[in-house]
Amino acid sequence: MLIRQGMMWKQGKIVKNWKHRYFVLLKTSTPGLELRYFHRPESSLPKGVVKITKYTCTLTMGVHGNRRYLEVRVPGRTYYMHSTSSSELEGWYNDLRQAITDLPGRR
Repeated sequence: MLIRQGMMWKQGKIVKNWKHRYFVLLKTSTPGLELRYFHRPESSLPKGVVKITKYTCTLTMGVHGNRRYLEVRVPGRTYYMHSTSSSELEGWYNDLRQAITDLPGRR
């Protein structure tokens, strides 16, 4: 089930530059969540998938210089994302937080 979709900037894993990516947040049947990111909206294969299950994700908002960012920590990797709009970034944060809270077994 689709929860949210849209463009954000994601920091690269090895080369720490920012890449513009299309993100899709989905509720899966496992139960869990997937945050998929694509090169562009019309791409059919994701460049990456962040699997979020109960108790595996830490979500925070931060500021570095004049840029606000979203930090998603899962086992083995920390993802940093930002948006050109503060309200868009807050929307992603709120939707992710609510979706994680709604996962079975979360308190």
